[in-house]
Amino acid sequence: MATNNNKPTNPPTPPSNNFSSIESLFSEAFQLFKKIFLRVLLFMLLIFGISLILFIVDVILFLLLGASLLTFNASHLLPVLLGGPLLIVLIISIIAAIVISLLYQAGVMLIISNPDKETIGSAFKKAYKYVLPLWALGLLVGLLVIPTCFLFVIPGIIISVLFAFVSYELVLGNRGVIGSMQRSVYVVKTNFWSIFGRIFLFGILSWVIFIPFSFLGIISKDLNILVSFLTLPLRFLMAFYGLCYSMVLYKQAENAISDKDKTSSLKPIVAVWLISLIFVALMIFSVFKLVTSDAFQSAFKSLNQTPTMQEQVTPMPQEPTETPAPTLAPTSAVPALPSCTNLNIREGKFASNKCYDATTLADLRYYLDRYDSVVFDLNGANDDSKITCNGSAFFAAQCDQDKKTISDDQAKLDSYTTIIQGLIAKGN
Repeated sequence: MATNNNKPTNPPTPPSNNFSSIESLFSEAFQLFKKIFLRVLLFMLLIFGISLILFIVDVILFLLLGASLLTFNASHLLPVLLGGPLLIVLIISIIAAIVISLLYQAGVMLIISNPDKETIGSAFKKAYKYVLPLWALGLLVGLLVIPTCFLFVIPGIIISVLFAFVSYELVLGNRGVIGSMQRSVYVVKTNFWSIFGRIFLFGILSWVIFIPFSFLGIISKDLNILVSFLTLPLRFLMAFYGLCYSMVLYKQAENAISDKDKTSSLKPIVAVWLISLIFVALMIFSVFKLVTSDAFQSAFKSLNQTPTMQEQVTPMPQEPTETPAPTLAPTSAVPALPSCTNLNIREGKFASNKCYDATTLADLRYYLDRYDSVVFDLNGANDDSKITCNGSAFFAAQCDQDKKTISDDQAKLDSYTTIIQGLIAKGN
């Protein structure tokens, strides 16, 4: 009889529920905090120094390219920015700021994850390859989480917790963008309440620590400024300890799972996201229909037509009449003259203080608003033309546009002046 030498196959080990205790989490995080505090602080100062240099370069470029733009009117500034080098400087500055923040994020994770071997230099060199993946990951997670927050908030909180470890999975687990999201969902889902409870507990403790300082700030505004300044070091230390806390929590969550490659599908999250998008779209549509409805427009107009502090409804002056002695003959009542509204224009070429009927007052207020608006645009066009009409071929098209605006606005001012003066003449 032949013997079977094949060993029995062991069944797959289910995920372990041996999640580390909360006490060990705080203890390990504190030990890690003490071990790598100075190294991370130096790395932070390195990133800050690079940011400061880029900021100084940006300021110099803006001063060289656009110091005179400070005189621009806001309504005319955008075309010049879009047509000039300032836009390029602005785009480069934004990209540089994003790259630096992602370098810091990746570098700190590398140092905290391997404090015995990772140096500042090695972390800085390795962090570059994670800049683009971290940017794509942050963008995708943000697009999934933000709309779900509008769906009664709770789905957004749950999805945020499920994605709590996406950055660690990408940098430390060497996974792709989608793979990091799938792995984070699986790790958190396996011990959801343990992980959620620990995240929630740290948030509550961080809030409780600053409660006494908040009460001190309520006493007076000056004291609030002082307390805010004095608590900056404490806030920095809490934020730094939070990084260590989060890293230890991630490692404990990974250690509690035996299968190191298993992931979860993102289909349920995508389904909630689609429902949230539909909900947000319906909400925007409802608000739009409400704002454009006749009832809303009527109510808005009635609010705008409420008399201001400078307007008083006063009766038209009437001649005094004597009260006749009672006789048997019937007497006719003296009809009351219509009321008017006083409008006090305190300064400017239209300065006056007269009483107007409802129609004249409405027309006067309308043309005064139009006059002020045209004056604003005309001043802006005049300021713009001082730069665009300096003989430079680069601004030639904008110069022609500014000249046309000045001509059109001046014609409007002359027309509105005649109309307003005629309306003022109707007052009493």
